[in-house]
Amino acid sequence: MAKKKNGEKSAKKKKKKKKKTSGLAWLFSLAILVIFILVMQLQEKEKHIEMMTKQTRSGAAQNGVQGNQAKPGSMLDKEKVKATADAALAKLIGKAPSAGSSWFLDGVTFLKNDCITITYEDGHTFGSITYKVADASNSDTWVKQ
Repeated sequence: MAKKKNGEKSAKKKKKKKKKTSGLAWLFSLAILVIFILVMQLQEKEKHIEMMTKQTRSGAAQNGVQGNQAKPGSMLDKEKVKATADAALAKLIGKAPSAGSSWFLDGVTFLKNDCITITYEDGHTFGSITYKVADASNSDTWVKQ
């Protein structure tokens, strides 16, 4: 009789082992399925972002062609202003950047009456400054507003 009990116990252990293995296999399969679904969603989001970026760039390029022309009452060449602002940024800001860094031009916004707002940063400090532009290629003629 002792042999039967040991035989029954080992059969029960095998069944439990199969159940554990089967449960782990299902859990693993479920995890793989979830990962696959998330990766597919991520790819769709990336495609959407890429499409939106292309549309934004093409719209900006069209606006840039139209917006770069001088408006009545304004004689600013926007590309020259941006290049001059970038070249003379440290002088225009008038203060030193944080230790171990340098100023970067974030953008130039063109306002009415030949005024511009320059946004800048150095990775730690952010700011903006407004100038009235007399000559687009000479930052010495710009007057701080």
